[in-house]
Order: sequence, then structure tokens, then C-alpha cells
Amino acid sequence: CSSAGGAGGGKIAITAATLRVDGIVRADGNNAAGGGCGQTGGGGAGGSVFAQVTTFTGGGVVEAKGGGGNFPGGGGRIAVLYATNTFTGVISAQASSTANAAADGSTWLEDGAGRLVAQGGTLSLEPGDAFASVTLKPPGTLIVDGAAAPTQPVTISPGSTMRIESSDALSALAFQTPVAGTLVVDVPLAIPAFNPALVVANAGVFVVDDAVSVAGNLTVQLGGKITHALADGDSALSVAGTLDVQTGALVDANGLGLAAGPGAGFGAAGATVSPTTLQIVAGSAGGAGGSHGGGGGGGAAATYDDPDLPIDLGGGGGEGSCSSSGGRGGGNLHLAADTLVVNGQIVASGQAAAAGGCGAGGGGGGGGTIAIRATTLQGNGNIVADGGNGGAGGGGGGMVRVDVQQHAFAGLLRAAGGAGSAAGQPGTINVVAPPAPPPMVAGGPYVIDE
Repeated sequence: CSSAGGAGGGKIAITAATLRVDGIVRADGNNAAGGGCGQTGGGGAGGSVFAQVTTFTGGGVVEAKGGGGNFPGGGGRIAVLYATNTFTGVISAQASSTANAAADGSTWLEDGAGRLVAQGGTLSLEPGDAFASVTLKPPGTLIVDGAAAPTQPVTISPGSTMRIESSDALSALAFQTPVAGTLVVDVPLAIPAFNPALVVANAGVFVVDDAVSVAGNLTVQLGGKITHALADGDSALSVAGTLDVQTGALVDANGLGLAAGPGAGFGAAGATVSPTTLQIVAGSAGGAGGSHGGGGGGGAAATYDDPDLPIDLGGGGGEGSCSSSGGRGGGNLHLAADTLVVNGQIVASGQAAAAGGCGAGGGGGGGGTIAIRATTLQGNGNIVADGGNGGAGGGGGGMVRVDVQQHAFAGLLRAAGGAGSAAGQPGTINVVAPPAPPPMVAGGPYVIDE
């Protein structure tokens, strides 16, 4: 109905001996006008704020945020160059929302000695960039896209993010342990050893979206998490020493697999993998559960993947009544270590379907893949790739494959089907190991090859 989008933000340039901000310096994009008979327009992008001063101080707000709308506006750009920075307020060049792929803008805070601060937006380091230090303040994001060379190691503090987008990023740059914010790696990367270990601390997140190797030990503490991006099939983590998943820690790929109906691009059907062409195709529809190692309940798509070498994401469940969504499939975890200690949880289960608004809900997502290779496996935690529960059909169980030389794991291995009006079928659990006290096993044919 010709509803207007939002105008972009303006530009502000300031030169002064002292910039004190206790109020607001703003170059935001406008929100879109409301749609009178349908969707609103798009939000305006944030504008720009540039300041070159001797002293930057105060406790107010400096922002160049994107405006809201059906498609939100992206964030703007903020740069402040100073000799002294005692500013304690808010800096933000963020999008109003990350929906529909709206992205945050950039922030660049730098003193005359080459000390950078990333706060309230993104700061990108390119090949050859050399700085004394880079400080991450929440919710700042540092993007490393080449062999940059800060003199001091980067601290990934709570609420901040470091994203590595180049395989040579660590040739001259180092980061400190523990990781208390978010570390994202979406390229093949070798991480050097830390003494005594690279630690993912409470509320820390290590996102592994490609083949990543850690030269020493890796410890995931209570409240810490290793995960991968949505529908990412390339995640693989190799640890030369000990990977220690402590009590209360997670290696988590629950609901990170193939999309469910109606959002998978196949009408009411969820996405699945064709067992003949190995392509992603239309799968379970009509409230049926997603499949993988086991078939989903309610007339679901065929099972797929190889239980001896599983590599696939779990299938999405079908749409339920009144367009209620099925559950996404489970993700794909490939873990290798000399010693793997699991007292927390390693999970790649399918997502439960949303409740049906006027009848039966959708189908649960199929369980994903957990593939483990280790010299020694021990602990008493959980290794689970269940199907998700559904209002109509439960998701089929996923696939768990464990290859170890010394098998001392006393916890739970499970790839059960999800509950529903028609339950999902169990997935597969294959363990290649010498004789050992058997772990608790549920919800899957259990094969031991000695």
C-alpha cells in the first residue's frame, strides 16, 4: 500500500579539543512508516559520526543505528580519534535487528599510539594492519580478515565477538584464554597451543564452522559452549591433546540442521537429503517427522547417510496445522582428540515442532550427526542425537559413530526417536572400540566392532 521506508541517517563531523558527551550524538536511520494494509517498508541505514579530538569523555550516547522496518536498516559508521579516552557511555552502530540479514555497522576508536577499541559495532583488521593493541568492549565485534599484527594479544571479553575469516589470521595475531565472549571461526584454521589449555569459560561460545585444529588442550567449562552455525555441514574440530567437556558444559548442535516446513523452500515439506542423489530435496510433509538415521513418524522421508561414516545434518519436520512450523533437524558434530573427556553434554538432536495453532503441530526434526575419533574416551556425561518431539510425527533418531582405542566412557549414548502421535524411529549408534564396561545406550541399534 505504498507505505514509506525510513530515511537514512545523516552525517556528523566534530573537531574539538575536548568532546564531552553526556547527552546524545545521533545519526540514526529512521524507522519505516507502518503499513496500512500489509508489510511496512524498510528501515533506513544508520548515518555517520566522525570526531577528531584531544580528549573524549562523558557518559552519554553516540550512535548511528539502523532504523526498524519489515527489512531493518543496517548500522552506520562511527569513528573517534583521540589522545585520551575516558568515555564511559554507550557507542552503537548496530542494526535495529539482525532479522532479514541486516548487519551492524562499524566503529573505530583509536588513540595516537595505535590502540584500537571495538565497541558497539564491527572493527575489521586487514592484511598488514599493525596496531599496539585491540580492545573488545561489549557488544563490539572484531573481524580478522588477514595477517594483522596487534602487538598485544586480544581479549575476548563477555559480550564481545572475534570472528576469524582468514586462515593466516593467527600468523601474527594472538588472543588470550579464557574465551569469555564469542570466538567464531569460519575458515580452516590451526590454533596454537595454550598453557595449560585453551579455555571456553562460563558464557563463552566457540563457533566452529570449518575444519579447526587446536595444537594443545581445549577445556569447555561449566556454562561454556562449542557449536556451529545454522545448517553448517563443514564443522570439524581436532584437538591434539585433551578435549575436556566439563560438567555443565555443552558441545551443542541441537536444532542446527536442515530447515523444517514451511520455511525450507519446499512448501509444507521440511528439507531432507536424497539417499540416491545426496542432494537436499523436499522431505517430510503433512506433520511427519524429519528423518536421518531413523525414519520420522507419520509417513516421513526415507532414511539416509552412512552409519559407519556419518556426515549429514538431520532432516526437517513437516508443517503442521495452520502453518505451524515443524522442527529443524540436528546439526553435524565431528570431534577428534587424543583424549576426549565428556562429563557435560555432546548433543545434536532435532528440534521439537512448534505447537499447532488450530490442531496437530508439525513434525519433529530428525537427529543429526555425532562422529567421534579419539585414543581415549572417558567420562559419565551424555552423547545424544535424538529426534525432536512432534505434534503429529516425531523426528527419527540421528547417527552416532565413536572410534576409540581405550573405551572408558560410562555415560549415556542415545539416538532415540522423538515422541508424537506417530513416534520417530531410533537412529544408529556404532562404536568401534576394544572391550570396555558398556555405556548406557538407548534409542538406537548399538553395534560394537572390536
